[in-house]
Amino acid sequence: MSSRFYRKSRLLAVGALAISALAARPALAGGTRTTTSYKCAAAPSPVTNAATYTVSGSGFPPGMVVNVYIKDKISTWIVYGGLYAGGTVAANGTFSLGPIVSTVFYPSNLGTKTVSVVNANDRRTTTLTTCTFSVQ
Repeated sequence: MSSRFYRKSRLLAVGALAISALAARPALAGGTRTTTSYKCAAAPSPVTNAATYTVSGSGFPPGMVVNVYIKDKISTWIVYGGLYAGGTVAANGTFSLGPIVSTVFYPSNLGTKTVSVVNANDRRTTTLTTCTFSVQ
């Protein structure tokens, strides 16, 4: 009976050490987690139909090429950042894609547009940040 007690107590001690090691791991690795705050904006908003606008962003890693997806209830347009001079993020973490033409052919397609910014080299096209603007 006493050997069973020792086995259980050893198992309990090993389990407690494993849990404490897992809990201490973030503190040993540096303790803080960095979060990235990507931001984007479209200007002007509202934009008049068939006029131009610019999508800009900040907080991105320098050298990243960004693609912009502009979505509404009917369509999605893709602006390939590699085709624009401002599509590569500058040393200060900013980009500016423009001028982009806001031509809307159907009146039902006017209104709010959602802009999604993605890394052009990400095959999964993970959205890094979003912003909105309207076309009237």
